[in-house]
Amino acid sequence: DCVVQYVDYWEAENAWVAIGTSTNPFRGNFDGGSNDGFAFTNMTINASGSYTGLFGYVFPTTTSSTIENIDLSGTITAKGYTGAIVGYAKGTNAERNVTIDNCHFNGSVAGSSNVGGICGYAGAYTNISNCTSAGTKITGSSTSVGGICGYSTGNATTTNKISGCASMSKNLRGTGNVGGIVGYQGNSTADRACN
Repeated sequence: DCVVQYVDYWEAENAWVAIGTSTNPFRGNFDGGSNDGFAFTNMTINASGSYTGLFGYVFPTTTSSTIENIDLSGTITAKGYTGAIVGYAKGTNAERNVTIDNCHFNGSVAGSSNVGGICGYAGAYTNISNCTSAGTKITGSSTSVGGICGYSTGNATTTNKISGCASMSKNLRGTGNVGGIVGYQGNSTADRACN
């Protein structure tokens, strides 16, 4: 269990190790608290690699993973699979899925491809709900850039869902597949509650 009340200013330059990596994925749950939510303010990440965010790589194998109730502000800069809350998320099946709920970001995110205000890449069995992004700038030097999620895709048997989310990001840029909520969507839906 993680218990932290409030973090004001956290800077990691070229030494950032996200919670969960491609060789050691995050497989648990994180709840920042149901009332005010967990707050990281003025966080600066300047990473030289991919799979970057507060959580870098989420891939549950025995039970589902839920990341919820987080407020984050700051600047995140990395390469591919970059999001403020989660860089890369993918479930294994319906019983081992990923949920990102009630997470909020205000700031800027920059990467190459699969860049989002909340999540960079949402693979199969990954759902995002009730999240907001008020990023001043969300940019990718390549494709798949979104205010909430850069790239969301299910598979032949499942459809990802982005619901109840809003993006107020003022500046979204990429070379292709750029969207206010999601940049690229395959076997994925974004409902009418999204702005």
